[in-house]
Amino acid sequence: MPTQRIEKKPEKKPEPKSEKKTVAPKRTRRAARVDPDAVARLAYARFEARGRTHGHDVEDWLSAERELAE
Repeated sequence: MPTQRIEKKPEKKPEPKSEKKTVAPKRTRRAARVDPDAVARLAYARFEARGRTHGHDVEDWLSAERELAE
């Protein structure tokens, strides 16, 4: 019975690390502190005004935060 020949795969050499430039993060508007209870009340009011249609909770919350932060 003939023996099988196992071929060795060539070893991969690690690629040299490229010099990456550090980029400063973009400045973002700092979030104003708003009362979470006020946000919840306003978001719930939006939910009720829509006829209690589910699936818009995050949208309601974020728009309530925006409105109260202004």
